[in-house]
Amino acid sequence: MAEDTVAFMQAIGVGRPDLIGWSDGGNIALDLAINHPERIGRMAITGANFRVDGFAPEVIEWIKQVKPGGIRPSRAPEVSETTGPLDFTRPSTSCRG
Repeated sequence: MAEDTVAFMQAIGVGRPDLIGWSDGGNIALDLAINHPERIGRMAITGANFRVDGFAPEVIEWIKQVKPGGIRPSRAPEVSETTGPLDFTRPSTSCRG
């Protein structure tokens, strides 16, 4: 997706933008910084997941089992299985640091 982003930037004439990335957007920004540092300015990244050591063990096991073309959402652990029920009325306490 970083290569698509570079192509898009070239197509619309964007020079060196400052990037804000969250989750997969953070991954794309990191990929741009690594492979196209001349194309970007400053970055603010949060929630990027280039490493799996912060994932729950069940998610890591699921990732190991995934084969190209074989992702089946029903095999992925449900959020409630790994973190408990979500309650958006109070601050999260499920972050792993």
